[in-house]
Order: sequence, then C-alpha cells, then structure tokens
Amino acid sequence: ILGSDVSSNIYIKNGIIALSMFAIVFIVVFYEIWMHVRFGQTFGKMATGIKVITIDDGPVTYKLSFLRCVGKFVNILTFGLGFLMAAVHKQKRGLHDYIANTKVYHIRK
Repeated sequence: ILGSDVSSNIYIKNGIIALSMFAIVFIVVFYEIWMHVRFGQTFGKMATGIKVITIDDGPVTYKLSFLRCVGKFVNILTFGLGFLMAAVHKQKRGLHDYIANTKVYHIRK
C-alpha cells in the first residue's frame, strides 16, 4: 500500500511538471506570435529599435509569425546555426527569417 502511494505521487509530480512545461512553451509561443502580428516587435525589439516585417516591407501575418517561431525551434535543433546565419548574413536574416520570408528592420539608428 505504501509503495502505490509513492508511485502515484511520482506520476502526479511528473504530470504537473509536464503541464507546467507545456504552459510555459505555449505562453512563449503565443507571446512571440501575437506581439509580432500586433506590433511587429516584442518588448526586447522595442527596446533595441528593431521591427520584424515581411521581405516586401509589409506587416507580419499570423501565418508568417507562426512559421518564424517554428524556424526558431529549427534553429535550436541545429545548435544555433540558424541564429549564426543572422550574424554573418549581410541582411542579418537568420534561418527563421528565410522560413517565414521576413526580415528585421531598424526603425532607429
């Protein structure tokens, strides 16, 4: 009887951890997508004076923002090589920008 209580507590704790991780990922993804569609910027981009726009200089749509977010996960899976592309590319476009057909625009110099 004692063993079954311990194992069920482990399942409950693991379930809470999994649910918490899912909630955090959901919030981060929602924040990224919504902020880029609504403002073209996250709070960090606002502070640094940059904005995400399409390669045709238009506003980012939900589809493009979602693709950009997926591209960031691809960047993570490639150990940051997609982010490194932005550092060396003359237009500063990373893999996530190529996937979503977006670019970063400097709104103040």
